[in-house]
Amino acid sequence: MFARKSAPKRAASVDDDEVQFLRSSKRLKVAATAPSSSKNKSNASGSSPSTSYDWTTVLTNLNTNVFPSTPVLLALEEDSSVAIQSLQGDLLQVASQLFHLGEKMVGATSTKAEMDALAATENVSLRGQLMNREEELNDQKDTAENFEAEKAMAVNGSKVVALWELMREWLKGQTDSWDPANVLEQYKMVKITEAELLGLPTPSFEGEPQVPGNMEAEKTPEPAADDPPAS
Repeated sequence: MFARKSAPKRAASVDDDEVQFLRSSKRLKVAATAPSSSKNKSNASGSSPSTSYDWTTVLTNLNTNVFPSTPVLLALEEDSSVAIQSLQGDLLQVASQLFHLGEKMVGATSTKAEMDALAATENVSLRGQLMNREEELNDQKDTAENFEAEKAMAVNGSKVVALWELMREWLKGQTDSWDPANVLEQYKMVKITEAELLGLPTPSFEGEPQVPGNMEAEKTPEPAADDPPAS
């Protein structure tokens, strides 16, 4: 009898273990499905603002507006707070990158301003150098023009002097070879011929002074400076 009674006890203990296992599994299922049911209740009631967020919509907006190139997918078994924390970390990283990018942009802006100031200074310096070079070129041009004018004047002056010397030599030769008496005789012949051709009376040259010839001029001695003039 004791053995018979003990057997049912064993069976009862096994049945109790099975019931406890089934109950625990049911609790796990209820715990797994509890968030969805509570979410449905909160969506249906809409009484509590803290539970009115639709995390799927939030993630969709974040993926569309903030992270279009790297979307975040929330699995069914994943906790929404973990995904939100991950997104917050990504947002902090993006904010840090934006901050460093802003610093780089400020540095680039200051560098550009310095480069513009340096370029403006260089432009002013180059303009001054160009103006000085233009003034030097103008001075050299004026000097060259003055030199050409002086050279032309010198050449013309030398030409004038040479021509004057040649003319003086020529006049001196003409004076030495000139015979006044012969020229006077030729003049008389021209006047007589002209009167004959025109039918006029022959001109007379009796009252005109006599011009000595070359031989007579050579024979006539020149008066000395101390001798008195002849009366």
